[in-house]
Amino acid sequence: MSNSNYYMNEYMYRRGNPQLEPTRIYQALLYSTYKWITLSAGYSFKKDYIQSYFENSGNDNIIVTTYKNFDHIQNLNFFINVQKNFGIWSPSLTVGLDQPFFKSEYLGRQMRHNRASFYCVLSQILSLPHDYMISSYIYFNSGGNQGSVELLPFHTTNITLQKAFFKGKLTISLQGSDLFRGMKFREKDKIGSLNFKQTEDYHLWKHSFNVTYRLNSKNTKYRGKNTLDKEIKRL
Repeated sequence: MSNSNYYMNEYMYRRGNPQLEPTRIYQALLYSTYKWITLSAGYSFKKDYIQSYFENSGNDNIIVTTYKNFDHIQNLNFFINVQKNFGIWSPSLTVGLDQPFFKSEYLGRQMRHNRASFYCVLSQILSLPHDYMISSYIYFNSGGNQGSVELLPFHTTNITLQKAFFKGKLTISLQGSDLFRGMKFREKDKIGSLNFKQTEDYHLWKHSFNVTYRLNSKNTKYRGKNTLDKEIKRL
């Protein structure tokens, strides 16, 4: 909320905006489950939406980044999840769509940022004889608009091979995350007088070998938790 300028680098400063109004959020959600199918539909309206904004300081080489209220942004979202066990195979499929409605100005012209985001998640567990287990997690996102920022498509694939010994007391696993290195967040933004592009690459791919020994072993169930959930939710 401060009006002070903060140095970021030789080409960019950050400035607060003490005149910001708080964002008011109105939401409606429908949720239904039948056997192994889950459906959801939602709508949100954000009044006085707050987003990053870029200005020219008067010096052609200096950009000032700040925050600004926009009149409103709307989002419609839908998803369906299908989850069912078929013997040794336990798949789960989620398909969703987020449709934004947002306007801003670029070089004096009104811009519509209404590109929808489609996403698909397929996770599956294969329980094999002799306490072997193979699991996979595949995520694809078509990109789309987050406010005025447009994301290009991104994806990830994780695979885990696990073997249990001594009635589950000892577990050895080999895991590969983001095998095809698709979790690169390529962004474009046209707002105010700035045409902005950047790529965020956090090098989320990794390979790991894990050995776990439980002193007090209890019957546990693998829940297929994805190590990249935080990054996906951030977007």
